[in-house]
Amino acid sequence: MNAARTAGTSAPASSGASGPSGTSEIGGVRDACDTHATGDAGSRTPEPPPVRTGRALSEGPVRLGGGVRRRDGRGVDEARRMILRHPLPWAVRAEALKAADLPALRWTAALTAAASALMLVVLHSSGSEPAASNQAQQDPTAAVQAAGYGFDAVAWTWTTLVQIGFLVAGLLLTTGEHTSTVGRTTLLVVPRRGAVWAARLTVLVLLATAAAALLVATGLVTCPEATTRESVAAAGRTAVWLVAAAVMAGGAGAALRQTLGAATVVLVLVVVAPVAADLLGDAATWLPGPAARAWVREASWADGAVVLAWTAAAMTAGGLRVVRTDA
Repeated sequence: MNAARTAGTSAPASSGASGPSGTSEIGGVRDACDTHATGDAGSRTPEPPPVRTGRALSEGPVRLGGGVRRRDGRGVDEARRMILRHPLPWAVRAEALKAADLPALRWTAALTAAASALMLVVLHSSGSEPAASNQAQQDPTAAVQAAGYGFDAVAWTWTTLVQIGFLVAGLLLTTGEHTSTVGRTTLLVVPRRGAVWAARLTVLVLLATAAAALLVATGLVTCPEATTRESVAAAGRTAVWLVAAAVMAGGAGAALRQTLGAATVVLVLVVVAPVAADLLGDAATWLPGPAARAWVREASWADGAVVLAWTAAAMTAGGLRVVRTDA
């Protein structure tokens, strides 16, 4: 009986002794399972950032052009419908911003102003000398008459150099769209191609008109002779021709879509043609350069009609190319 009691008391002792070892084994298996599930600490994959849903995106305001704000998720759709409903104002705003951010255009404006100032200085210095020294000796007023001149006497001489800047500006505003991906982006935002071309012409005409008015007014007031009706009329014709030259170059650039090719065409027709007018004979009167020279000097309406026809043809060709072909 004592032996049985001893065995009975030893059985629980042995079972209790195996308890801690069993617990440690269970803990080890648990740790192994945790390690297998999570992997090594150094090779853990970071959790992806939370995805913003449409509601989270619509919590903040969406700023649209013109100061319009939408706090719901339909802000972009509303802007899209506004652009499609009234494409011209949005296109004009976009073209104006692109023109303001174009460094080459700013350099062109600065160089054109410098060329205008240089031409005025050269004309003033050459006009201060008597036209003929023997006439000045015979008549004391000859020197004063030779030195005094109005803008109508030097309008085309001044325009010959200044007009190059307007030609370059027209090319930059139209060919730059097609030498990069800016043109495709513009058509994605404003898919109405006719509105895009109208906006581009609007910006070009406004910039050219402002620059021409400023430069021509400077030349008009700096001439030694008092301002006369003929001088004001010549200044007006000169300003109109400078704007027409910019639009003509813009139309050629949009039609050809190559800066070098369009520049070659407009320089030959506008700058080289008046120089070679004697070689070309009567055919030169139908070219824009010689017609512009005769119109600025003599106010010939026939030559003015030739200039208008070339400008309208360039605008039409550029518009058709923009509307009917891909960007």
